[in-house]
Amino acid sequence: MNNPIDLIEIKYVVADLKLKESITSNWNKVVGNRMHIEDGVSIVGMHGDEPISIISVYWKQWIEPLEQYCDGYIDIIEVKPEYRRQGIAKFLIEAAEKECRARNISQIRAWSSDDKIEAINMWKKLGYGMCPARILSGYQQDELVNGYYVVKTLF
Repeated sequence: MNNPIDLIEIKYVVADLKLKESITSNWNKVVGNRMHIEDGVSIVGMHGDEPISIISVYWKQWIEPLEQYCDGYIDIIEVKPEYRRQGIAKFLIEAAEKECRARNISQIRAWSSDDKIEAINMWKKLGYGMCPARILSGYQQDELVNGYYVVKTLF
């Protein structure tokens, strides 16, 4: 897609199991496998019948002594390359924040590796706190990855 689309043309829907299965088999298995339906919420941007973006958040209970609280953890946010740089990710994040507020969840967080420069700048612009960190990643959890945990207090 060469021309920017009118954002009005994108319809955002809360995913159900049927949409999750469709995304897993027709778009991206990794994205589909990281969609949360029962333990969180997944919001999908649709351009016509085509899923073009997604954010998936799961609810994560805090540890003792604050186990009565929980936050929203953004497990994945993805926009197809031809739809990027049009404000879609920003809209998805704001929609996820709204879903958290509706459930009385007071904070939302995520992880971004340091090679995702555009994402890091976006998190900062959206008011997220940044905490530099290294995590173990990879198939056998043996790859050290630099990045940032990001967090935003919602109320």
